Amino acid sequence: LQSVRVVETAVVIDKMSIVERLQNFITDSHEIFKEMDQYGRESSFERTRREVRHQLAEAEKYRASILRNVNTFSGLSNDAIISAAQSMEEVFFKKGDTIIEQDDIGDTFYVVEEGLVS
Repeated sequence: LQSVRVVETAVVIDKMSIVERLQNFITDSHEIFKEMDQYGRESSFERTRREVRHQLAEAEKYRASILRNVNTFSGLSNDAIISAAQSMEEVFFKKGDTIIEQDDIGDTFYVVEEGLVS
């Protein structure tokens, strides 16, 4: 009988857990339906444009956070850093690539985010 009681108690705990999970699921579902309703009113073009703008804004914030850690930019205002971040683009180089050679015209400023250059 003792083991039966333990099993019953365990079942009650599981039932409470299930109720909590169900309540969370219902809450999450309402949020998902709100988002789906939002999508339903947008054209695919508007949705894509909104998503691209969001991605660009996130990329801009990320690039600005990188610039804030570069000594050259330490004295700049937040607006100046954001302006610089907006003009940045990500460029990838693989091991052995030449980024710039001596006597090249210096029309580009590179910030090394990751890796090592010499």
